[in-house]
Amino acid sequence: MRVTAAGDADLDAILVMQHKYQFSQLNDEQRANGFLSAAFSRQQLQHMSADLGIDIARVNGALVGYLCAFRCSDLPRPPIIESMLDAFADCPFGGRTLDTKRTYIYGPVCIDTAYRGVGIIEALSQSQRRRLARQFDYGAAFVAQDNPRSLRAHTVKLGMVDVGPFQHLGQRYRIVAFNLGAQHG
Repeated sequence: MRVTAAGDADLDAILVMQHKYQFSQLNDEQRANGFLSAAFSRQQLQHMSADLGIDIARVNGALVGYLCAFRCSDLPRPPIIESMLDAFADCPFGGRTLDTKRTYIYGPVCIDTAYRGVGIIEALSQSQRRRLARQFDYGAAFVAQDNPRSLRAHTVKLGMVDVGPFQHLGQRYRIVAFNLGAQHG
């Protein structure tokens, strides 16, 4: 496995993977293995890649996973992100709320089903955290409450803390956060 920064040439493969694992593209059995709740356009992915970056994992040259990062202030953003950001003031973490510190949005993260459980999410997350540790205090992500595999991966495997709920279009989500302070040095 090789983790690198995505370039413009990688965006089409990311879009294909994003579409493949979108909630609306999966049946109930497939959703039990994880899914994506938000979709980004090519233009939004290009902006993320050029700004905070998208980490990608390749095995034998094939894209098998990606992890995005973007600023809370980035516009336009999907409505689900608006709902998440509105909840930050009610999410205590590290003695403050997420809206009072330098916080960035971690995700979405997507791993091809054939490569889940082999350390790719950890490698992508470590790469992103190292790269962004000097710019931000916290990272925050959201996970659909009915996506237990993803919630477990983020809290157990990656050590993120469940800091609170929010709702969007009748769906319930959990906000998970992590402190980048330990990454300095």
